[in-house]
Amino acid sequence: MNWPQRHRREDDELPAYAADPPDFAFESSDDRAARLRARLGSLDEADASALISALGDYAQLSDASLIVPLLHHNSPAIAAVVEEALWSIWLRSGSPAANRALAAALDLLPAAPFDALAAIRALCADEPTFAEAHHQRGLLACELELHDEAAAAFETAYALNPLHFGALTGLGTVWACRGDFAAAAAAFRDSLAINPRQELARQFLALAAHAPIPNLP
Repeated sequence: MNWPQRHRREDDELPAYAADPPDFAFESSDDRAARLRARLGSLDEADASALISALGDYAQLSDASLIVPLLHHNSPAIAAVVEEALWSIWLRSGSPAANRALAAALDLLPAAPFDALAAIRALCADEPTFAEAHHQRGLLACELELHDEAAAAFETAYALNPLHFGALTGLGTVWACRGDFAAAAAAFRDSLAINPRQELARQFLALAAHAPIPNLP
């Protein structure tokens, strides 16, 4: 069974337009939400995608809820950009030191997975509210077939970040490996309710639940 994909954002691979943040990037959350809706409604697909990507580079963790609904956008291209923007936000949602520590741990892969796991465990202990560190710990524990640790890590990531569809997909995968297909199907459904274009989760749901795959928006 394939595991959920690990995502990584390189600090030196920011898109060109990241040098110019959206002009509302530093306003209050309510103002940002209103202006984002108005701005996106006036842009074509290419410009809307560029704006969302820029938000991914500058928005705070608390702002992720502004763009999560766009995962259901009827444009697959925009939905894909939204997903990448969310990963960008989540991967840099710890303290600057924690973000660097996570990047350093991931740099140990694939050559030294147990060393990487030890580093991420230490990071999770030092920064227990860094949801993405727990998610990455879950992914790595999955790959090493440490299913109890993986389940605990995914549950913690989701508790800290209830928008984290990746944590739910990972949790569903662990339940499926344990043979608890009802719990797996529930986790995959919850994940797809947030992000319906996760092909892996959709396939796993069909296998776990022997049910029709939900329709895309």
